[in-house]
Amino acid sequence: SLGEWRHIPGWERYYEVSDRGQIRRRESGLIRRLSKSYYGYMVVTLTLPSCKPMQLRVHRAVAMAFLPNPNDLPEVNHLDCDKTNNRVENLAWTTKLENMNHIKITAIEAFARCAAILREHALDYPDNPRVQEALSKCETKIMALSSPIRKSIGNHVDEKLPHWKRRKIVY
Repeated sequence: SLGEWRHIPGWERYYEVSDRGQIRRRESGLIRRLSKSYYGYMVVTLTLPSCKPMQLRVHRAVAMAFLPNPNDLPEVNHLDCDKTNNRVENLAWTTKLENMNHIKITAIEAFARCAAILREHALDYPDNPRVQEALSKCETKIMALSSPIRKSIGNHVDEKLPHWKRRKIVY
């Protein structure tokens, strides 16, 4: 099965989008080829009779067709931070600030996992300067990323981090 298909708002007469992030022409049913934009988003070029071709970000088409947006939020967040995963269950309407913070929190968690592994290696190889240097870089990156988040959303980010991550982040 190709999933559920719905009209793309603004393009109802010509194109449809699936809940899996595919675009097709209504008339022929042909699936359009997607490409990756400079910024890493999947895009499709849509054409209308007597109009210039227009690029549309696929995640926005999926969100507009499948996700209610009662608060008229301006941005679509990829919940797993994978800009190519345009399945409806991976998308959510959000504010610009929430979208930016989501990316940073995800990065903090990744650097924290890295730091935890490096801490284990530091115990096994206490005299290895490379391990200590890598651990220091990870912890510096965690602090740099978490600082602007704390300013914008308060210390709620702390509650999302397990205790072993909170301990190492100096506020």
